[in-house]
Amino acid sequence: MLTRRVRMPHAVSVRAAGVPLPFARPARRRRAAHCVEGSVALAGFGRRPVLMLVVAAVILSLTVAAYAVPPRQSEAVRSVAAHPSPSTSPLGCARREPPHRFGIRVDNECVGYSDGPELLFGTGTALPEAQRRVFRYNEEVERLPLDRYQRVRLIVLTGLSGSDDGHPAERETLEGLAVAQAEALGERDRPTRPLLQVVMANAGSGGRHVDALLPELARLAQDDPTVLGVLVAMDSRTATRRAMLALRDNGLLVLTAGAVADRLRDGMTRYLQFDPPTRERAKLVRAYAGAIGRPRIVTVYEPSRSEDLAVEELRRALDAEFESYAEVPWDGSADVNALCGAGIALYGGGATGFGGFLRALHRTCGRRSPILLGVGDSVRYLLGDPRRTGRVDAPADYPFVFSGNGIGAGACRPRTDPHRLFLAVAARVLGKCRDPEDPTPLGILTVPTYDLVRVVLSAAAELNGAALTANAVHARVLESGRRRAFEGAAGPVRFGADGVVTTGGQSLMCARDVRAAYTPGNVPWEVARTGPGGVPRVRGGRCAG
Repeated sequence: MLTRRVRMPHAVSVRAAGVPLPFARPARRRRAAHCVEGSVALAGFGRRPVLMLVVAAVILSLTVAAYAVPPRQSEAVRSVAAHPSPSTSPLGCARREPPHRFGIRVDNECVGYSDGPELLFGTGTALPEAQRRVFRYNEEVERLPLDRYQRVRLIVLTGLSGSDDGHPAERETLEGLAVAQAEALGERDRPTRPLLQVVMANAGSGGRHVDALLPELARLAQDDPTVLGVLVAMDSRTATRRAMLALRDNGLLVLTAGAVADRLRDGMTRYLQFDPPTRERAKLVRAYAGAIGRPRIVTVYEPSRSEDLAVEELRRALDAEFESYAEVPWDGSADVNALCGAGIALYGGGATGFGGFLRALHRTCGRRSPILLGVGDSVRYLLGDPRRTGRVDAPADYPFVFSGNGIGAGACRPRTDPHRLFLAVAARVLGKCRDPEDPTPLGILTVPTYDLVRVVLSAAAELNGAALTANAVHARVLESGRRRAFEGAAGPVRFGADGVVTTGGQSLMCARDVRAAYTPGNVPWEVARTGPGGVPRVRGGRCAG
């Protein structure tokens, strides 16, 4: 339809004349059963009291043996205790250890905050390891003398419940923070340069339990004067806006590194947003469409994601920019004939549904397929593991234009001196980009997070030892930007009076072959970029069409 707009050993029952023996170890089952049955059962257990005592002794010895751990297993247990599984927190969730550790169970999710490895959030390997990396830098800062170094804390408010596969954006955010922490430690002998510690705050899957967490974060900010602000890394939902306003009321600096809905910043007073406004993203798409001679656009959206305010705002902005604009709802099986021959099809749905949509589009339209442009979560289809995202099944040589930060979505070849410095630290901290020819991307949010945090730390350093309050640091960021833009890894950074970046930074990237993207010889390149003042700049070729 085309429309507008650790466990107990396993129990083994060993019968001694009909008597079950609980907790018997599997390795001793045959021997124990043979001994009991040969000595007792044939002797007539029920009529011989003495033999009953013998049986009781055997039962007792076997039960005790079941609890005993052989030396080899004891070593293994000690090893697990010393090196806990990355998918669990060593001491569980429920706790209150002021001021920097708190956890409760809400709907079988561990909701809380932590600044150390004793309490981790999420499962798998990559996500807990990203937290441990940040916590190791926390510990390094903690060992330094307080009278010599200033320190600030940032809270990362996000949703960390679940496995690695569902949290690439959160992992990228933590990696950007770790690089910023490491760089600050390397500069600690520079006067007034503050060190960074991070508190991880898990608001549950999709941030759905953020309301239960907010009072605890308010208490944390009150108890620890080094808490400067909160980096909010959650989807643009009404609950996110409530959380941001509550954090504002607690006197904290609020930061966002990824794309957010414009309405989330309404009423914010100490706010920094690294991504440009929605209207600038829409103007960038319009400029690219005009440059390649495709003035018509059809937006594909998922009705089930109606709570995503960022996509909703982008749909409205595109409608205002394009004279020929239409929408197609996609629920996994909708008719895509209306897209055949369209100039551009913009996919605004989720990453999990993108593979099916791409195959349906190619099968239905063939050579009449439109230029495919992805925003939001669909970009994860490219950046994730091809075996997990499904793009190994994508049509061969199918091009894909996607939105993101040009530096972050690029690969490991340095473009500027600040970018070169960032890559050098990232190679040491993350083990990535050790080779400039490495085609593997760092991630969409790694560089923006790093740049945003570096802007805050640089402003704090300019205060020359004065009290590091949210008001003072925020004012310094804006004042410094009026004089000269901060030179970040992703390019110049300057914020307007409303705290929104004014130096652009949003890019459209071209992946010539969606199946082979980010393999040697197939690194996506920038075809359009939002420049200073929101002025779009188109370059780098047509990508396709």
